[in-house]
Amino acid sequence: MIGSEAAGLDLGLILTGELLFYFALFFALGYFLYSVLIAVIAVTCTSTEELGHSMIIAALPLVVAVMLAVTAIVNPSSELTWVSSLVPPFTPIVMLARINVSAPPLWEVWLGVVLLIVTTVAASWVAGNICRYALLMIGKRPTLPELLRVVRTA
Repeated sequence: MIGSEAAGLDLGLILTGELLFYFALFFALGYFLYSVLIAVIAVTCTSTEELGHSMIIAALPLVVAVMLAVTAIVNPSSELTWVSSLVPPFTPIVMLARINVSAPPLWEVWLGVVLLIVTTVAASWVAGNICRYALLMIGKRPTLPELLRVVRTA
């Protein structure tokens, strides 16, 4: 029999209600933040080939976050883990790893949530301005200086 009983592992001890709550919270907030990032990247591309090449910009923070989560699992009390768990692109993955391995102070967890919400709202505002501008430019790819000017003037 292959399963948690055969390995002597009781998932009820690991998957607590608190952990499932934080998983749902950080999953939703991380999903919204990365959706905004991917939407901005997608609206600035003119072809699917260009979009494929540009997706590395969206994937890179996720790869770094997973590497930082491994560091958090190995050493949950390090300063790198503490700082990276409060940096919004890394918060959903690293903070969840910290919560799972060690119980960080409640104020740190909720500070990460607040920073993630504020960053998502700010990124959504910036993305809205960029999308409004980029969708009106049919056939021409907006340049970075143009996008920065749009964000500054909005």
